[in-house]
Amino acid sequence: MQILRQIKYEPSRVLGGYTDRILRVDLGTQEIAIQELPPDFKNKYIGGRGYALKLIWDGTTRQTRYDSPENILVMASGPLAMSPDSPEPVNS
Repeated sequence: MQILRQIKYEPSRVLGGYTDRILRVDLGTQEIAIQELPPDFKNKYIGGRGYALKLIWDGTTRQTRYDSPENILVMASGPLAMSPDSPEPVNS
């Protein structure tokens, strides 16, 4: 495996399950960027599903096809997902 691109990353503080930023990766240009989100973003678009829907809405048009190289893929976890600081899940 060959590393094509990398960036320096400092983990952000997690408050209420959110870091107020997202990682953007352009597979075509191999660009990687960390995007800071406005503080009210998490209140308007709650959780991973809300983030994903907003990002897809903004990143596509009516003409975007499912198999188009311009289409976007969003992987979003909600604030209840496991993080390194979370306790281990309890099996019932």
